[in-house]
Amino acid sequence: MNSPIQKFQVEATSRTPKVNLDHETGKIEIKGRSIPENTIGFWGPVLDWLQQYTSDPKSFTEAHFCLDYFNTSSTKCILDSLRALKRITDDKKGTLKVNWYYEDGDDDMYDAGVDFRGIVKISEFEIIMIPPEE
Repeated sequence: MNSPIQKFQVEATSRTPKVNLDHETGKIEIKGRSIPENTIGFWGPVLDWLQQYTSDPKSFTEAHFCLDYFNTSSTKCILDSLRALKRITDDKKGTLKVNWYYEDGDDDMYDAGVDFRGIVKISEFEIIMIPPEE
């Protein structure tokens, strides 16, 4: 089996989030806005990396989702990312903590976190309010 990609990084644009996937540290960060014109084109490499990572994860993986907006087509890709991560604990290959961030007053992003948590059933899935940017 191929060893996992060590790092995968994409800088944020006005339509796509910053992505920082690091096998060495077990940290996963997706931050920003996800409204790509080609959803699969953007999320495909992220999902591929996660598939490889979950076959040989660190003993502790921490994922941070800090999205301020995502479109309908991104919803499935975010859900697929969370399902891929859940395999870490399902396969007993390590522990996983997911942090879902939302800005104070952003009920839609809060509700999305609650919905994702309910669907994927990751035991350590925290929904964290952050103060709005000044």
